[in-house]
Amino acid sequence: MPKLFSTPRTTKRTLILLAVFGVLAATAITVGISDNPLGIALAALADTALILALIYPWRTPRPFMALTGAALLGIVAFTLSDVVFGEAGLPRPVGVLETLLVIGCPVALLMGIIGWIVTRLTSDRSRKQRERRAA
Repeated sequence: MPKLFSTPRTTKRTLILLAVFGVLAATAITVGISDNPLGIALAALADTALILALIYPWRTPRPFMALTGAALLGIVAFTLSDVVFGEAGLPRPVGVLETLLVIGCPVALLMGIIGWIVTRLTSDRSRKQRERRAA
C-alpha cells in the first residue's frame, strides 16, 4: 500500500483511479445493479478501477498470483455460502458484500491472471537482456 502514495506521480494516479471508481460506483448504484445490464457493466468497471488503483505499482508476478488465489477463494466462498444459506432456508447476505463477490472476484481473477502473465513475460525478457549484457 505505501507504493500507492510514495511519489507525487503515483499519488496522482491512485487518486484519479479512486475518483473514477467513486463516480462509476455512484452511477451504478443510481442506475441500479439488479437485473440491469448497464448497472452491472458500470459496477464491473468500478471494480476494475478500484483494483487497478491498488495493483498498478506491482512489477513482479508473485503479488498477481496472490490476487488470483484470493479471487478464487472469494468465488468459492460465495458459491459455498449461496449453497449453504439456500439449503438451510436462511436469508443470504446481500448488499455490497454480495456485489463485490459476484462482480469483483471474477474481475480480480482476470486481472490477476493477466498481470501474472505480463509480469512473468517482462521479467523473463529483462532477465535475458541482463544475461546478454553480462556475456
